[in-house]
Amino acid sequence: MRDFSKVSPQIWRSKRFGTLGDDARMFVLYLLTCQHQSSAGCMVLPDAYAMADLNWTGERLQAARQAVIDADMLVYEGASDEYFVRRWFQHNPPTNPKHRHGIERLISELDSEAVREAAQCEYVSCAPVQDARGGSGNRLLRTSFINGGKGSPF
Repeated sequence: MRDFSKVSPQIWRSKRFGTLGDDARMFVLYLLTCQHQSSAGCMVLPDAYAMADLNWTGERLQAARQAVIDADMLVYEGASDEYFVRRWFQHNPPTNPKHRHGIERLISELDSEAVREAAQCEYVSCAPVQDARGGSGNRLLRTSFINGGKGSPF
């Protein structure tokens, strides 16, 4: 279980989120912050767990989940109880090589092909590019200032 979870303040400006009803919004926030969430934006979450955590009936959970799916904010596979929160990596990209490898492992362990494919596709499109040394492709990290060169106070 993670110690914390990032929820972007941009969620309140999201048109997708803004069109949802109260239960669907609560379900999105639950999925972003619950103890079942992983660093890959995916999780195994049986309905009984969500119902107990939210104090909801099965019908209420199903209606909220369907609204979130219809808003293109969630991929869900009922047979495996697996979820992937769409656009997860836009707000929660890998921060280092170990984190990246952990995300890749979590995605590879998903049983649902649809959930795994959605997570993998978004991960690949949002993951930082690796340079030849295996480091981040972020150009700022390769500047002479950052690396102690001319003009650096270090």
